[in-house]
Amino acid sequence: MDRVKVKKRKAFFKNKTLMISGALLLALLILWSGDGNEVQRSDIRIATVEKGNIEEVVDGYGELRSSNEKLITAMTEATVVEILKKPGAVVKPSTVIVKLESPRLKKELEDSRKALVTHDANFRQLKLAQKQNMLSELVILTNYKSEYDSAELNLAAQQQLHEMGSTSSIQLKTASKEVDRLEKLIIFQKEKIRQLEFIEKEQLNIQQSVREQLEGDYKLLLEEYESLNMVAGMDGVLQQQPISLGQNVMVGQEVARIGSASEMLAFIIVSQSKINKVALGNEVAIKTRHETLNGIVRRIDPIVENNNVTVEVEILNLNGKTVRPLMRVDAKIFVDTVTNVLKIAKPSHIQQGSEAMVYKLDSETSDVAHLTKLQFGRHNGKEIEIKSDVNSGDKLIITELQPMTDKTIRILN
Repeated sequence: MDRVKVKKRKAFFKNKTLMISGALLLALLILWSGDGNEVQRSDIRIATVEKGNIEEVVDGYGELRSSNEKLITAMTEATVVEILKKPGAVVKPSTVIVKLESPRLKKELEDSRKALVTHDANFRQLKLAQKQNMLSELVILTNYKSEYDSAELNLAAQQQLHEMGSTSSIQLKTASKEVDRLEKLIIFQKEKIRQLEFIEKEQLNIQQSVREQLEGDYKLLLEEYESLNMVAGMDGVLQQQPISLGQNVMVGQEVARIGSASEMLAFIIVSQSKINKVALGNEVAIKTRHETLNGIVRRIDPIVENNNVTVEVEILNLNGKTVRPLMRVDAKIFVDTVTNVLKIAKPSHIQQGSEAMVYKLDSETSDVAHLTKLQFGRHNGKEIEIKSDVNSGDKLIITELQPMTDKTIRILN
């Protein structure tokens, strides 16, 4: 706050012989400079009253947060053995953030791999055994067919001999029965081979199903094992990392939180006493350390915490800006516009809607200022509305002078 102490002019008389001349000189000074008080022009700020508009604002502060976040959790119980990236680091999808270790998982993965290899070996052995069995049955079928062909030839010969009377009926019937027997054996063997093919196929299907289960278990364990090297999975900024080196993490426990740097919102904290002025759609100026962003109020949190309310602001001109999640910002929410009013640069000691005593420079000379009571209206932090006793072009001392009891002061160059 600018505050300047008004200096009192020292009396010129020091002894009785100068009392009369000093009194006359003091009287002349009083006529010339009011009550004799003065300030240096370099010690005060003078502002000119203007006519125009005032945009009423509500001030707030907060931080930028990503509107697109990814939560990274542990897929298995493990121990943190290495932390490669910390909050604030810029990451890519393949960036390794944390390395975990799990001897139990490593052993389970190796056991699963061995079980899969053993099953594959048994599966190949089963296929070889099936082929061998099938070949044996096909050999039997071939033998039956060969015997059947011989039996048919014998039956034909017996029939010719029987017609010539050279053989008995018993021999003919015996030859005929042998053909029937071999024909039935061939039919039975073919059915046996057909059933064997079905059985072998089902055996292979069962073993294939077992393999798929073993392979699925192995892939799941492998995925868990590979997840011990925890990667970001997206372009952005590492926002949170609630773990420490050597810590044991459980399944589903948060390890990190990644936020996109290209899609962000501003979460602005506003005093509860001013939140009633804020409405959805209000324009917002968000100031970072290096630049100003434009935004619009999209949501007002209905919950009050510590006499404050959080306002969610959508950022409109984010492309090309050097901002990142968790960056601290200040904000001005433009809630209203007062048009065609008298205004002046806001003195630091004067509040909205107050009445205050201010020195106004004499319209004829800029070396004298008179104490004037003014009524002030709304302000936007930079300018404040004046509701009484001034005209456009008037000049006011906006520095707080102490004491404010002198009706007139002189300004020294």
